Amino acid sequence: MHNGDKKLMYTASIGIIVFIICFTAALFLVPLKEIFIKPDYGYFFGSSGKSFIVASICIAVLGVSIMIMGWEMKSKLLKFVISFPICIASLIGLYYSIDDYYYIDPNGIVIDTLETTEERLLKWEDITELVHIYRKDQTGAPLPSELIIKLKDGEEILMELGPRQYSMRTSINSTVRKFGGESFVDFYDSEGNFIERKEYF
Repeated sequence: MHNGDKKLMYTASIGIIVFIICFTAALFLVPLKEIFIKPDYGYFFGSSGKSFIVASICIAVLGVSIMIMGWEMKSKLLKFVISFPICIASLIGLYYSIDDYYYIDPNGIVIDTLETTEERLLKWEDITELVHIYRKDQTGAPLPSELIIKLKDGEEILMELGPRQYSMRTSINSTVRKFGGESFVDFYDSEGNFIERKEYF
């Protein structure tokens, strides 16, 4: 086997390995973020479900672009034109998914959404209302869905109410109430119709 053939085989093998990693990468995404991003004084660190999906897709696409580099093609320029933009796009998407996180610190809720690369602090004194959205499944059991954070300037921040956000609800509610804010829970049926609102203690 020629050296050139070996390089192509190794490159293609790396691409296949990277592609396979995409199926398990999401499991390690939050722990790695927590290690490298969360400050010592932060707690209830988490990330949106969308970032897991985006990261998995980007890693898979990155693996495909590396595999393309390992394919035997008549034109090296064509290979570069096809693989390079795909590789860059997947790396950009992967960066945005890694940069998606939230945590609580003594001053408020720190968020960095998937759509931006800018970290933002929602100060406790600026939060006027929390609305926890619960949607009933087909069996009629209410499941946590979203958290709406309303600010004094009228802006509303929507967060997925996943397991980590759900676990921090007591801490958030008590702190927001301490600073004069309110907290409610809105119930919706499985078809998205509003049922009732209750005060959330």
